[in-house]
Amino acid sequence: MTAPKVLTREQFEHASAVVMRDYRAFIGEGSPEPHDDPKVFATWHTSARTALGHLEQLLKLQTASGGAPSTEAAELLAQAISALGEAEDEDGAA
Repeated sequence: MTAPKVLTREQFEHASAVVMRDYRAFIGEGSPEPHDDPKVFATWHTSARTALGHLEQLLKLQTASGGAPSTEAAELLAQAISALGEAEDEDGAA
């Protein structure tokens, strides 16, 4: 059995930067209004949460491999999770 490949610090930073760039571009396009089309909004919301999940996993993997996760990535993740939680509270979504 071969040992799992561990990414270098630079690879983790690059991957995190790509996810953050794409997430910001996606969010920058604006979200659809939940009352206009609930299915479209739910799809958009799920896509945003999936991107954040990818970023969260990258940060966890980097920490587990002995690296220090990007402060910028950790801050973005915390802000986004908080914002999504507030949006769910306002909309009554689960």
